[in-house]
Amino acid sequence: MEKTYPVDGDTTTIRSDSGTVELRQVREGLYKVYVGSDGRRILLVDDEADLRTVYGKMLEKAGYEVITAVDGEDALEKVERHKPHLVILDIMMPGMSGWDLARRIKESAGSRELPIIALSVKSDINAKMTSAQSGVQRHLAKPISQAELIGTVRTILNDM
Repeated sequence: MEKTYPVDGDTTTIRSDSGTVELRQVREGLYKVYVGSDGRRILLVDDEADLRTVYGKMLEKAGYEVITAVDGEDALEKVERHKPHLVILDIMMPGMSGWDLARRIKESAGSRELPIIALSVKSDINAKMTSAQSGVQRHLAKPISQAELIGTVRTILNDM
């Protein structure tokens, strides 16, 4: 059975017993469809383009809208502009570290409650403690499997 839904503005969310679908306008007359993510936006911050691509595809495959940033300054601007539901950041980046970025995000009244996941090759107890002190909810070791990344994202977003 076919059903037509009105599209109001840039985004329309359709909820049913079988799940959620969100339509977001890409340009006039063209919409991108997000299935099952409840319209959740994730900001992915990593200075390595290959990792942004790999992790971004994992998240998009799971139905999330992914916005990427190449460094801390870019990320701060995108947090303000796109209002993501979650930030996933690399710890070791040139310029502003992921820890400094997490602190800056948590200092802003508009993003104080924004959950943050840190991904890093540094996964010893000191790195995890520094992440926690910086406002990071979860510190995960790179490389990370798709199952672990998506499972962690779902757990954090479901707790919101």
